[in-house]
Amino acid sequence: MIPTEWMVTAGAIFVLVIALVQLIRRSRQLSALQSVQVNYLGSTKEIKETLIYAFRERLHEEKNPQHFPRFVAGVLATRFGGTLSFTPPEKGLGVDIYHRRPEGMYLVCIKQSNEPLDFESIAIVHSQMVKEKAAGACVITGGSFTNSAKSYAEDVGIEWIDGCLLMEYWLQNVTTQAEAWDAYMKSDVLGKDLRIQEG
Repeated sequence: MIPTEWMVTAGAIFVLVIALVQLIRRSRQLSALQSVQVNYLGSTKEIKETLIYAFRERLHEEKNPQHFPRFVAGVLATRFGGTLSFTPPEKGLGVDIYHRRPEGMYLVCIKQSNEPLDFESIAIVHSQMVKEKAAGACVITGGSFTNSAKSYAEDVGIEWIDGCLLMEYWLQNVTTQAEAWDAYMKSDVLGKDLRIQEG
């Protein structure tokens, strides 16, 4: 006859195994739902415009002038890699972030504007790029750019990132995190550390 302690131990182990299987199953289901949600959110321009509008409204309510630049820095770091440093406001001269990427130094100008940006910000950051012999530069806004600003930026080699493209980059980061989590949950080695980028 089997001792009672062994039966209790075997029962406890059985319950734990069932609980672990259920946890893994639920995690995979959640991961699949997150992936569907991210794919849906990233699929239309209207969704991206809605996201950036809601984000701008949140910034307006918080009245924290550093929130948007820090959000942008996180998106840039995840998208392009490298290291970023903020410029003190009194020394900016049109450059808010120095972004050291593998291909060289990039100057970043951030404009929080609800109105379409004209070419002036692009001209200023281009001037700084030439002066500092930077590898490149970009102007980022939560809004949009005028057609003349886009044309001028392309002529002088300045990247422009409007609100929709910024949201697209952010959503791609979210997708990357969801895919990393999904891969982790499906892996045979749940105990190993998988590095997931934060943005």
